[in-house]
Amino acid sequence: MNARENLEGLIDELLAQRGQPLDASEAVVASGPWVEAMPMAVHLDPRLDPYDRSVFSALWALSKRRGGSAIMPAYEEIMRYAGIRSRDRVARSITALRITRWITLLERSRDRLGRNRGNAYLLNVESEHIADVLQLDREHIRFLRQTATDHRNRRLRTMALEELSQLDSSEDPTQPPDALDRLAGHLFWRSGDEADSQVRNTNSVPNHRVHDANSAGDRVQNTNSDSDRVHDANSVHSSGSSSDLYIKTTTTPPISPPSRDRLQVTPADFLWPDFLEGPEHENIRELLCRQLARLPEESRQPMLDELAGQMRYRRKQSDPIQSPVGYFCAMCNRFLDGDGGPGGHADAERKLRAANARVAQLEQAPVPAGPQAPASRRAKSRSPAECARAREYLSEMKAKIGIRGES
Repeated sequence: MNARENLEGLIDELLAQRGQPLDASEAVVASGPWVEAMPMAVHLDPRLDPYDRSVFSALWALSKRRGGSAIMPAYEEIMRYAGIRSRDRVARSITALRITRWITLLERSRDRLGRNRGNAYLLNVESEHIADVLQLDREHIRFLRQTATDHRNRRLRTMALEELSQLDSSEDPTQPPDALDRLAGHLFWRSGDEADSQVRNTNSVPNHRVHDANSAGDRVQNTNSDSDRVHDANSVHSSGSSSDLYIKTTTTPPISPPSRDRLQVTPADFLWPDFLEGPEHENIRELLCRQLARLPEESRQPMLDELAGQMRYRRKQSDPIQSPVGYFCAMCNRFLDGDGGPGGHADAERKLRAANARVAQLEQAPVPAGPQAPASRRAKSRSPAECARAREYLSEMKAKIGIRGES
């Protein structure tokens, strides 16, 4: 069977599935390979390595082929399409893509015993803004903190530390950018013949410069030329000019990691108000802990009580605090500058918490038993008829007592 016969058979099969007459003019068959658009920025993000990009490409292609299904493919399927032979390598790439916000965890699927059955992820066309990720992934900050402290891979620990450092430098990461900032993040800037012409995306790669592959600043000069040379990345040029050429040997720049004390401050160390509890507020609690870690240890719970008291008071005044993280950041800055601190709202919050604790203790305390009847009387059981007569007698006695009281 030649190629022409194969093509005619394919056309007949397509038309038969539609239930239409076998008229070749009604069918369209695309020749050539399957072409799918891929986000360009994922290939320009310097935080990702080739394995990360291959895993993202495989996830993108598999999700498109399945009609955009969000159920995570099996690791074996990702390994086959990404050309990776190690499950651990795939797991590290998925972690890296989640740290850099190219994929977002939407929900964990669990069975009736609470065991994890699988995860539902969202593939982003760009590295999503942190405010949007915090709305979708309720445990994103905890994921970053645990990766920065507990992950065995040094590169992933460094990436998570860098993301946390950028969150700490922001006054309020929960606030999304306005429309102009989002538009600016999608524009490409080119500086003509300047050596630092680049592609920027302020939402996807914060504090990173993603260089255009054809820019003059990223090219490798011809080593056969007498006037051109390739500079070592570790060499220091006396000129200090921005046009000096270099080869970058690392995918993530060096950072100054936060102190271990700041990483170890967790929500479990504090008493939270009722309106900040629950899984939907986990990211808020984690971000507030990042601010509390800046304070002296003895001032952390009082400052948190002051925030809770002010939030409770403002809610009663129909003027709620819209952004607790940004509001508390300003409170901590004033406190560290020697202006302001725990006050009357903190005292009121502590008294309210103590009163709630006493009420809960009384509700959980066992009811004291009354005087017990003699054993002979306890052992005797009564029939339903006797119980009915006793209720009638009790009703008569109540009626007589009522009449006597009125006379």
